[in-house]
This record gives sequence, C-alpha cells and structure tokens, in this order.
Amino acid sequence: MIAAKPRISSQDIDKSAGRPVYQQVAALLKSEIASENWPPGHKIPSEPDLARRLKLSVLTVRQAIGQLVEEGLLTRARGRGTFVVGLDWNQLTFSLNMATSLLQRNDQLKMKFLTMRMVRVERELAGAMEIEPGSKVISLRRLLLLSGQPYLLQHSLLRPVPSLPVVESDLVLAVTADFFTTGQNLRLKKAQVALKAETAAGEDAALLALEPGQPVFRLEYRYFDFTDRPLGCGWLLLPSGHLTFESNLGLWG
Repeated sequence: MIAAKPRISSQDIDKSAGRPVYQQVAALLKSEIASENWPPGHKIPSEPDLARRLKLSVLTVRQAIGQLVEEGLLTRARGRGTFVVGLDWNQLTFSLNMATSLLQRNDQLKMKFLTMRMVRVERELAGAMEIEPGSKVISLRRLLLLSGQPYLLQHSLLRPVPSLPVVESDLVLAVTADFFTTGQNLRLKKAQVALKAETAAGEDAALLALEPGQPVFRLEYRYFDFTDRPLGCGWLLLPSGHLTFESNLGLWG
C-alpha cells in the first residue's frame, strides 16, 4: 500500500512554544487523520521521512507516533510500517447504570426509527456543534422500546463526515455499552454529558406514552474528535423511573 503524502512541514513546528515538540508533531499527524488526508488503512510515511520533512530527529517523530499508537489512532505492523487504524463505531455507545440492565434484556429491546434526514441546524445547536447556523447536519430521531413499551426517545445531530457511513456511525450512538469507553479502533477523544430534569410535552410525551407535564430526564451529550471538533450532539428523554444515578464520595480503599 502506498503511503499518503503529508501536507505538514517544518513550518508547522514552533520550537519556541511552551508545548513539547513531540506533542506538536502528534497534533499535526492527528490533523492528517482527521482531515482524511490519511484515511483509515493507509500507510503513513516512515519515521525518517517525517523527520526529514519536519527537520526534527527521528526520536522525536517516533515519540509522537508512539503517542498516537497508544491512543488507538495508528497501528504498527512489523516489517510493513505504520497504518491509520480503521474506525470501529460499534464500540461507541451510551452508558449509565441503566445500560447494564438493558443489555441483559437485549432480546426484549426494539429500536424504532422515526426520522433520519439532512436538515439545516438552528443557531443554538450550531453553537454546540461549532458550525455556522444553517449548515447541513444529519438529524436522527428514534424510539427505544423495551418489552413493547416506550423506554427512551433519542434526538441526535451528526456533522456529516464523508468517510463515515451514517448508519454505522450515529445509529449505534445510543444504549448498548459505554459512551465514554472508546475501543482501540475508535477516533473519538472525549464527550460531554449533562443530566437535566424537565417535563414531557407535545409529541415527545405522546411517543413516550406519558401525560403532558409528567417528569422526565433529559440527558444531553456532545462528542469530539481528536482535533477537539464536535462530531455530533443530541439528547435522550427518559421517564423518571427509567434512570438511576450512583456515585461514590469520600475516600475508598
């Protein structure tokens, strides 16, 4: 497989900056991956080649590549080179304590897709996704049923990424494992989650088989790639009896 030619150069490195040089190199390599200049499966240039381009030592470049290997973005194949890891979106899902019990009842789960279409994002959500208002995003709405009864309602917005199939990317961002645990083949850096209490209203209340005004939990989330750019955001609505939160405080031995 032919190595993709990088667009980075020594001009991208600032040795006078307070940030270690190898971390600057790692950030540049991440930008190549995030921009799809180095798509999944592509062989990256050799360490000596990158060192020549960046006018740095091979040791510095090796340290940067090692960081990306640890983060699961790259993988080394003995005698073949270093490759961009392919995405495994099946390892990206949502979790709270409810997820464990849901998985144990997997045969009773059913997902009903309500809508999935391209829409123009409104100003408030555009800010959350750090894109211009009116930009096109993928909008997904679906209902999770447990034993035939509504369990949760999901609204999700996903920034279109050409290399990621929609169905395989956002459709699994829901309720089957750990939202924060990224498998070694996943290129997500971090996520934010906020839990709020509100009351059911309108169509959402009807879909959840609730009376308007009944209490629900709203779990908002936003997740980012390794360039700290939001990939998507959304929220889950759950009847108050479907969510528990547990935490340990103080000193635990």
